[in-house]
Amino acid sequence: MNINKVSVMGLGAVACAVVPNLMKVLPSESIRIIAGGSRKERLEKNGIIVNDVHYDCFVTAPEETVEPADLLIVAVKYTGLEKAIEDMKNHIGENTIILSLMNGIDSREMIGKRYGFEKCIYGICALSTENLGNGRFKVSPLKEGILIGEAENKKPYTPRIQAVEKLFTDAGIDFGIPENMLHDVWWKFLLNVGGNCTNTVLRGTQSYFKYLEPANQARKMIMEEVLAVGLAEGAPISQADVDQLMGQYVNYPEGNMCSMLQDLLHKRKTENDLFCGYVVKLGKKHGIPTPANQYLYYLIDALDEVNAGSPVTRVDEKMLLV
Repeated sequence: MNINKVSVMGLGAVACAVVPNLMKVLPSESIRIIAGGSRKERLEKNGIIVNDVHYDCFVTAPEETVEPADLLIVAVKYTGLEKAIEDMKNHIGENTIILSLMNGIDSREMIGKRYGFEKCIYGICALSTENLGNGRFKVSPLKEGILIGEAENKKPYTPRIQAVEKLFTDAGIDFGIPENMLHDVWWKFLLNVGGNCTNTVLRGTQSYFKYLEPANQARKMIMEEVLAVGLAEGAPISQADVDQLMGQYVNYPEGNMCSMLQDLLHKRKTENDLFCGYVVKLGKKHGIPTPANQYLYYLIDALDEVNAGSPVTRVDEKMLLV
């Protein structure tokens, strides 16, 4: 099994962690970015800039008939996943491998319900990435910042994992294949819910978790609830994962912002339903209280409503007493 044609659904900061490398080993027309309307025109005209390097893009509209992809990479925001699942249908054939690099737990489930779980492999992007606006992206290197695999992986890997492994190795992508991929998926979910949601309400950089112990204690409360619902779901995580994650942000660039805060500051709808909202949903399913996640969900939902145009009176410096 060889991968000669790659399609990409969602060319944002996450996809930019792999697409520039793939362009080194595949012809430009073999890496098809799925986009329509003004976004298609913009990508065709301007391309993308990743770490100050410009890349041209070969773009196909969702309605175009194309040869099925050998590998389809899905990296859209959760808020756009339902539309993306429809838009990528022309790129999926009998042997297409679908790799979701999205945050959260349920993107693979949603895609699998539509196109078949036998097509879907697991993926994680643990890199620190930033959308700088106007087609510019920053990707900070991290050892094995991309993880791929089946739920469990032992050598020899399945043919489809071997195919992606060869492509990523040839492209120079720093990736890993964990033995227990499900553990790492839930580990990343613990990290995202605790870190992204807390930092978004604080409007802080990653440095907040390095210097502010109250921020870490808030993050720990959030993760404890994620652990509880995860165990009820049968997730292979433990208290040891929560404890280990408490020191995780020390390794991150201090000035970086999480993707959720980037969305909020750019007035884009956040992935609140994907993080705290999903924890609350699982809590209700299993009868497990999740008050910290529910509280944080309400706060972020309120911030989303403000960005959407709610007629609130905002506080600014002119309102402060001298």
